[in-house]
Amino acid sequence: MLLGYMFVEFDNELSAQEAVSQLNGYRLDKSHSFKVNFLSDFEKYSKLDLNSELEKPIPYKNPGNLMWWQLKPECYDQFCLLYGDMYTSVFLNTPTQPTELRKREKWTETRFQWSPKGTYLATFHDRGIALWAGEEFNQFMRFAHAGVQLIDFSPCERFLVTCNPNRAGVDDQALIIWCVRSGQKRRSFTCERSMSLAWPYFRWNSDDKYFVRMAVDSLLVYETETFSLLEKKPIKIQHMTDFEWSPANNLISYWVREDKTVPARVVLMEIPSKNEIRSKNLVNVVECKMFWQNLGDYLCVRVERYKKMTMVKDDERDTTRPHYTGIYYNYEFFRIREKEIPVDSIEIKEVCHAFAWEPNGQKFCIIYGDTTSRTTAAFYRIMPAVGNTAGKVELIKELKNRTCLQISWSPAGQYCVLATTAQKQQAAGCSIEFVDVQSNDVVPLNKFEHEHMTDFEWDPTGRYFVTYVSYWNYRSENAYMMWNFQGKSLTKQSFDRLYKLSWRPKPPSVLSADQIKEIRKNLKTYSEKYSAADKMRDTKASKELLEKRRKLMDDFGSFRTNSAKRFAAQRNKRLELRNGVDTDRLYSDKEEIEYTVQFLVESKKEEVSE
Repeated sequence: MLLGYMFVEFDNELSAQEAVSQLNGYRLDKSHSFKVNFLSDFEKYSKLDLNSELEKPIPYKNPGNLMWWQLKPECYDQFCLLYGDMYTSVFLNTPTQPTELRKREKWTETRFQWSPKGTYLATFHDRGIALWAGEEFNQFMRFAHAGVQLIDFSPCERFLVTCNPNRAGVDDQALIIWCVRSGQKRRSFTCERSMSLAWPYFRWNSDDKYFVRMAVDSLLVYETETFSLLEKKPIKIQHMTDFEWSPANNLISYWVREDKTVPARVVLMEIPSKNEIRSKNLVNVVECKMFWQNLGDYLCVRVERYKKMTMVKDDERDTTRPHYTGIYYNYEFFRIREKEIPVDSIEIKEVCHAFAWEPNGQKFCIIYGDTTSRTTAAFYRIMPAVGNTAGKVELIKELKNRTCLQISWSPAGQYCVLATTAQKQQAAGCSIEFVDVQSNDVVPLNKFEHEHMTDFEWDPTGRYFVTYVSYWNYRSENAYMMWNFQGKSLTKQSFDRLYKLSWRPKPPSVLSADQIKEIRKNLKTYSEKYSAADKMRDTKASKELLEKRRKLMDDFGSFRTNSAKRFAAQRNKRLELRNGVDTDRLYSDKEEIEYTVQFLVESKKEEVSE
């Protein structure tokens, strides 16, 4: 008769740790789960003192309103800076000049990172990660993970993934998934060193219900309810190379490389049913890259293709490898919301450098060119199907003879920045160009050079754009510059050392589509209201400036009066020291010149009736 347990001996400790990590909790059926433990666990648990008192539960601490900054009347955007001797400051992007909200020394030991919705500020430490939240930025939670270097939040901020890449393949605690609210460890992984450690290691679906990683010829889909594999087994996909989640639906797109006479394929698969709802075969494929539109309405697949392939010998590895000639590119566009998911295609003969969708829209931009010093930015839009007329991809306009290699759309859409950073180009060629992408035209607005520029970022509202030079890349000229969405320079702030600048993200709007439509309809009324508020603020600022200057003048008058009295009281002493010579009268006959300085305090426009 079987007793229901067995002992298994492994060749090394790492294999035993992997077995426990992968098999413990494996669901055999709805009523039974597989339990796997180390033999040393029996000794550990046998020494437990069952008569000892249980630890008292930690009392709940109310963290307050974690969305406090969204309830402020002004609702100024916020950004965080890491600079100087590891100072971390959070600023309000107030008019004229940013206002410092919080500043702490050694707030982080290496760097910081905002959560996807801006609720938490994560700081890195030798012993783990700390989360800060609330109006006072108090510590919300700590996660003990020594040597952590990489973190990733789930889209809904329910889970946090921490990783120590130096322990990959050595420690079964190299990668840990935590519950953000409770701070509890949900599951740990070894994070195999044999695979290229691309970050994020896991990719989450939009509602935090699933997370996925790729293994050899398979997808491992985990459920966050049990933190075990979906249906207790991986999804086998031969020759799978890469995959991406839809940002809005439980759809996974993946592509399979060519194998002899079998063509490459791009596939759309539903989760959890694993049904393939659309696929397309591709031939002569070198590489594919997938880009989802943020609403999940469209999927773009950039296909790098060849005209001829030859096998050449690799002397270093003593193997043969393919050599491709006649490289060109196809862009395949899947219309996810339309019946049977039709696919459009465009072809580009030159080298493609970048692709980006317009947020919440149907437009996109492609940068291509055979040389990096002379590129073309092409703007397109996807025309929807109308009645019996099929949809199509339509070119809006090409901007030729550019030097840009990167694209950054405003989160609000319409406006776009074409950029080149020092990481993509020589320092002297760093530039940004603001572009207004309209429905039927593309209008260049302003172009500027920012030498040594290493990073750039839009604020979450799409009204401001920041470029900066990081000390991590360049040891001089560290500064950030702020622009409005049309490319007007607003401010520049220099630092001895500026490491990082990051805007605080905003959560998605809670307004319905009808409410947003109503606001746009009455935008003129709202504009008048907020224009009046801006005018009042400017008037208040002018009054404050006037009062400040008046106080300075009064203080100077008091100082001058007291100094004159003291000067007169010391006259006899000066005569005594100067042998009776009255030096005060030497320059008394000089003519005094009086200057009048005028400045504008306020201006008004009034209509004069005839």
